[in-house]
Amino acid sequence: MSAGPRRRASPLEYAYAAALAALAVAGLLAPDRPPQTPRWQGPFPVHRLGGDAERPPPVRVHETLDLEVLAPAPRGDPFDAVAAATFTHAGTGAAYRVQAFYVGGEAGSAVFRFRFTPPLPGEWRFATASALPGLDGHAGTVTAMPAELPGPLLGDGGRFLLTAPDGTLAPTTYNVYSGARGLVEDLGSLPRDEAELVAALEPLVAEAAALGFDALHVAVYHEWLSLGARRSDRHGSAQPDPRTFRVLETLAALAHRHDLFLHLWMWGDEARRLSSRGVPADPTVPGDPGGAAGAAYDRLLRYLAARLGPLPNWTLSYGFDLDEWASVAEARAWAARLGELLPVPHLLTATEEGRGRTAFDLGAEKLPLVSRDLELAELAVDPYAVAVAELERASGRPLLLESDLRLQPSAPWDMEGVRRALWRFALAGGVGVVVEVGEAGLPAPEQAATFARFWEGRLPAHAATSRAPGGALALVAADGRSGVVYVEDAAAVPLAAVPAGASVVAVDARAPYAELPVSPDGGAWEAPHASDWALAFAAP
Repeated sequence: MSAGPRRRASPLEYAYAAALAALAVAGLLAPDRPPQTPRWQGPFPVHRLGGDAERPPPVRVHETLDLEVLAPAPRGDPFDAVAAATFTHAGTGAAYRVQAFYVGGEAGSAVFRFRFTPPLPGEWRFATASALPGLDGHAGTVTAMPAELPGPLLGDGGRFLLTAPDGTLAPTTYNVYSGARGLVEDLGSLPRDEAELVAALEPLVAEAAALGFDALHVAVYHEWLSLGARRSDRHGSAQPDPRTFRVLETLAALAHRHDLFLHLWMWGDEARRLSSRGVPADPTVPGDPGGAAGAAYDRLLRYLAARLGPLPNWTLSYGFDLDEWASVAEARAWAARLGELLPVPHLLTATEEGRGRTAFDLGAEKLPLVSRDLELAELAVDPYAVAVAELERASGRPLLLESDLRLQPSAPWDMEGVRRALWRFALAGGVGVVVEVGEAGLPAPEQAATFARFWEGRLPAHAATSRAPGGALALVAADGRSGVVYVEDAAAVPLAAVPAGASVVAVDARAPYAELPVSPDGGAWEAPHASDWALAFAAP
């Protein structure tokens, strides 16, 4: 078929083409201009520095304030812009240092934020330093008011220690909720609008809090780099995706208001392309190998430390099925690098699992949090004994069992089996566990709530655990003056561990929370009926 006569371009079309060519050349020669991004307030107050800006608003200890800077667009990758803010406490001289993180573009400029979560009340003087114009030389003072929310989770002596609002460290349980649809993953399916995102996440957070769990289980995988792309073979990004971090910081803020943490999986396995092996090489970096040794990987760690690092309520696991794709040296290097970058410490872990040739085991030098993935059949035989043995192997670090403890319709992991496992892990010394409740939810939610309420303030920091010949479990403080005794399917509870003159209360673990007074006289307390009973005692 004939193509027909060729038409000559008009003078107007020639002029339009010339203008486009000129714009293209100008774009090549001009500094990089960050793309325009919609304004995202985020869950924390934002104060823009510069000009005649007023003093930043006060913020409470363990809560977050963003100091925002509008700067000329840097040449190259804006995620590689280096700027730091150092906050110095006027009363103690304590220092808090955080890197800037890139937010997006605005009116041809780049927007960066310095995120500050004060650990102490009082006046904090800050100053920014950078080789880049617009990010250097900002200074001021932030007032930190007393805390109302808890702070970071630490570990010592095999215990999880929660920083209370008054700054003291209190032993706590750390049981992680994997909700009705499993863990929180596929973050790209969540709403992109800020208000709609909060509305979608709030019911999940409220559900976990109502059941008395301590944390929500969240998996990110390659969505760190591209929201909506969990697998490495579904994206080619060498930059962190700010949209993903918006989801995570929104979820963290909602959880914090309910006294909850997030337990994050950074990577997964390699069989499903969820590991760090698939982090792409940066084409702008000559010879970049990609993966854990590449520029994109370190860029992501720096961004994570700057944007999530100041938030107090998360723990982070390197990944699972690590024998498939990671070495012990790589896991330790990951934890060491984050330790250098984070403004405040967080519990980091790498899941140890398997036996023999297929084992991934960090050996004696554990990370701050020890994570173990055990076979459920092994765990079901004697959860208490397994927890005690694994806590001993943890070398003084707190222990989290990530054994995919999924609620099932029948034993051993029905509601009774899961509930009893929670009690036995607590009596072993505060061992944490991830529980997947399934789509039907918990059939007896009041039992989970009873467990959580009972252990508030009752987990000793230094204690010995024991099992009596009759099966009763006891966790008694080192001084012997306080502790817990627990029995199952019993109508009497032995009082041998209870000192004279102690106040004692009993709680039925199968029922809604209610305390029954107990007289410490005699060798045992006769319960009103057979059940699973927990006695808490404290001597004056």
